[in-house]
Amino acid sequence: RGRLKDVLMHSIRADEVLRDLSAASKFDVSAAFLEDLRARGRETARAWLEAHWKDVGKRSTVDVAAEFL
Repeated sequence: RGRLKDVLMHSIRADEVLRDLSAASKFDVSAAFLEDLRARGRETARAWLEAHWKDVGKRSTVDVAAEFL
């Protein structure tokens, strides 16, 4: 009681699979493009879960200070 819980942080990054997209892709709202983004995201999340499922609820998988500050 009164004790703060540890906050465990995770980050699923898609830098590699999104690198080939042009700046103009930010304005592409076509169904085909959005479906492609969804597929890329699902595959990235699947791979992340495969690699880090054992860590969820146990430890952070990202160094927030190093990545974002």
